[in-house]
Amino acid sequence: MTEEDRAGDREAQLRAELERARALIEQGADQLDRGQVVDGETFFREWDEELDRLADDED
Repeated sequence: MTEEDRAGDREAQLRAELERARALIEQGADQLDRGQVVDGETFFREWDEELDRLADDED
């Protein structure tokens, strides 16, 4: 594989990563528009509760 081929592969990978990031941002913006958001405090409280349940299930 030539250096030019590797550069092309890196560029293609970067473009794919940027497209994925754009899609995730658009998805998040759509969720905001629909009011489907959770504040950070609620998210982490619910996450801690879920982790506690999982830990209890292991015992």
